[in-house]
Amino acid sequence: MNPTKSNSIYTLSLKNRTLELTREGLGFIIILFGIGIGAINTGNNLLYLILAMCCSFIAVSGVLSELSFKKLSVKCKAPPHLYCQEAGTLLFEISNKKKWAPSYSLRVLIPGNFQCSLENPPYFFFIPPGTTLKKTALLKGKKRGRLRLK
Repeated sequence: MNPTKSNSIYTLSLKNRTLELTREGLGFIIILFGIGIGAINTGNNLLYLILAMCCSFIAVSGVLSELSFKKLSVKCKAPPHLYCQEAGTLLFEISNKKKWAPSYSLRVLIPGNFQCSLENPPYFFFIPPGTTLKKTALLKGKKRGRLRLK
């Protein structure tokens, strides 16, 4: 599986956030509509309760993902020289500046429009509050010339 390849059906970009609708998410929304139609047709209160619970899952998921990204800083240290088609080591530092909330499941990727690729992108499973974690990754330049990482 290529971690830079997304299996999203629909992508929505808002300011500096990207929302992706995956196949599983689309299935959940279709089931959600089915439960909603069933609740309206039957008038069964239990179906309304299940519908409300499913809608709250979506809302809570959005809030928790926003909290996971707040007050994080990412620093990258690159080698001074990198030759075409040769791998160089990048050092990524992620600092969680929150006082009480950890961050979960973060992967550092470089978008596909850059002239380089990351081999084995770093994955941070758990970042405790007030700590800095470091991981390395291999960067390979695809073209000759000046390379700028932003």
